Amino acid sequence: MTRQGMRKTRGGFGLLLPVLVAGCGATGMGSGTPLYLAMTDGDVAQADRAVQRALETAPSETPIGWYNQDSGNSGSITPLDTYVSRSGHYCRHYRERLVLGEHSESYLDTACRNGDGIWIPVPTPAP
Repeated sequence: MTRQGMRKTRGGFGLLLPVLVAGCGATGMGSGTPLYLAMTDGDVAQADRAVQRALETAPSETPIGWYNQDSGNSGSITPLDTYVSRSGHYCRHYRERLVLGEHSESYLDTACRNGDGIWIPVPTPAP
């Protein structure tokens, strides 16, 4: 399941960028539960803003961080490479890192920019 789907069940966020969990190199919560399920609404809002900013403006390999002072949680978005899709949209692979308390996880994701300038996740085929 995508983090987007989980966000909708956690409080119905608007058109902020949802992030797919395509791959995971995690030191997670120990129970096999994805760490992003423990994010607060404020964490999600901060992360979504960072994703949009990173994918729109950051050079490849340049991390954009976020920090929620209310929860103490943080993360970063690192764009990896940019390409043009067959349909002519700009797309970027990126790495997202979450740090919630003493736990951290990293995800590899892809998003493409739509005609309105919003970065939208691209579904990744299951292995």
